[in-house]
This record gives sequence, C-alpha cells and structure tokens, in this order.
Amino acid sequence: MANSGPQVRTGRVSKINYAAGTFEVTYQDRGGAVTCQMNAVSNGRYKMPEIGDIVNVEHNGNGTVAGTAMGTIWNKSNLPVNGRQGLFRQDWGRSKGRAYEEYDDTTGTYIAYAPSRLGRNSAGEIFDECAGPATITAGGQVMVRSSKSSASISAAGGVGIAAGKAVTVDAGTYLAVSSTGDSTFECGGDANVNVTGDTTEEFDGKVERTHNDDVTDEITGNVKKTVEGDVEEKTTGDITRSVEGNTEESLNGDLTMTVTGNVEITVGGTVISIDSGGNVTISGAANVDVEAAANLNITGATGDITVDGISLVHHKHKDGGTGEPEKG
Repeated sequence: MANSGPQVRTGRVSKINYAAGTFEVTYQDRGGAVTCQMNAVSNGRYKMPEIGDIVNVEHNGNGTVAGTAMGTIWNKSNLPVNGRQGLFRQDWGRSKGRAYEEYDDTTGTYIAYAPSRLGRNSAGEIFDECAGPATITAGGQVMVRSSKSSASISAAGGVGIAAGKAVTVDAGTYLAVSSTGDSTFECGGDANVNVTGDTTEEFDGKVERTHNDDVTDEITGNVKKTVEGDVEEKTTGDITRSVEGNTEESLNGDLTMTVTGNVEITVGGTVISIDSGGNVTISGAANVDVEAAANLNITGATGDITVDGISLVHHKHKDGGTGEPEKG
C-alpha cells in the first residue's frame, strides 16, 4: 500500500498485551489484516478493551503497521448506559455498570460505585466537606478507627447514637461523659455498674431516688455518712437490722421517737416492753439500779413497789410505828 497520510480505520481488538498496555486490531474489510501491537491513548488512565471490542485506529499511512488506537466507539452493540444530555460517566469494569463514576450535570449528583470495595488512600489528609446533610448507610459493620491518634464527633446541635441491639463504649485508659445541661440515663432492662477502683459522687443540687422493687446493699468495708441538714426516713413495711459489732450513736440535739405499735428491747435475758396501750414492763433483769444525782420522783395514780417481799405502799412496821417494816 502507498502512504497517503494519516488515516482512521475501524476494526476489532484481536489480541491484548495487558502489561504493556497495547493490543492488536483486525480489519475485516481488509481481508482480516492484523496490525502490530499498537499503543492506546492513555492520558495516565488504564482501561484495556475486551477481545472483539470495536475501536478506532489512527494510522500514520494507509497501512496497518504504525498507528495509535484512539479507543472504543459507541454503536448499536455498545450503547451508553443511561445516555442523556448532561451525563458524564466512566465505566471501569469489564462490563457496564460493574464499577463506574458518574456525574449528572442537571442534578449536580456525583456517584462512584464498586461491586466489592471502594477505597481512598492518602499519605496526607483526606478532607470531605458539604454544605448540606451527609449520610453513611451500610448493610454491614461501620467502623471509624484511628491507628495513631484520637477520633472525635462534634456537632453544633445534637449527636445521636441509635442501635437496634447493643451500644458499646470501650476506653483503654479514661472515659469521660460531660454535659453542661440536663442528662438522662434510661434502661428498659437490667443495668450493671462494676467499678474496681474508687468512686466519687458530688451533687450540687437535689437528689431524688425512687425504687419500685427490692434494694440490696452489701458492703464489706466501712460506711461513713455526714449529713449537715435534716434527715427524714419513712418506711411503710418492716425494718430488720442485725449488728454483729458495737453500735455507738451521738446526738447533740433533741431525740423524738413516736411509735404507734409495741416496742420490745431485749438485752441478754432482760426484756423491756412497751405496748401500744402505754404499759411498760421490765422482766428477767438480775439487778435494776436507778440513781439520781439530785431528786428522784416516781409518780403513779395507783400501784406498788415490793422489795424483798416488803410492800412500799401496804407494809406494816414491827413496832407499830417507824421501825423496821414487816414482810407481807
């Protein structure tokens, strides 16, 4: 063939050298003539055609040797995906729609899609910013991880975390939850707080606790309570206290106890009973000592005191006067 200047021919890809980025083209209208391995226009982009794809080739002459593959073409057997005005699209996979980037100039929407993994890698900074909402939706696990520094979430408004099942917050050294306003903790099931170190609670306002079921406190160490204000306790059920050691209470003010039922105090074999009718009984005592530094007054409408068989009220004196009283 005589050289007559550059020519553009159309043929089918028949052989590909993927490592070199070149391929051969067969021209059926030239009796099946095959080009040598020719260079494809790259512009730094690597996307090799498939065997049988129709491509345009620009030859330096009218031969089939020296030339440059200009790329594949659109035709009836190779139609654009969603082709329309204002659409810009690059398919990266061997088949259409498998991996692609797409921009719609009409809506201003940009999409990048990959069938298995879509990633970005930078030796420096990755910065994403949008003027409107941002949404991350995943059918599997979502993880934000910093291998060398910290990770943070901040917002001018609220930050919400919602999960269909569990929410786990795990800190290797320190965990802080801080609020300058109100805080609410609500649990629909059981709650477990386990602290292996010291715990300090400080409240500058009122504290109100409501328990609708049993409360069990188990303490293996000492307990110290300091109250600078009033203390009010109300119990509508029974109270049982068991102390295996000594009990010491110090009151610097008045003590008032009101009991509408019976009171019984047992010390060793001695029982002091006060019933709801106001009767007081002391029984089982070995000795009873009543000592007053000044006056001792015992007043009763009726009654008696008997010591060693002698009645204090109804006794008689042996001499009929003021001598030794007779035993009754």
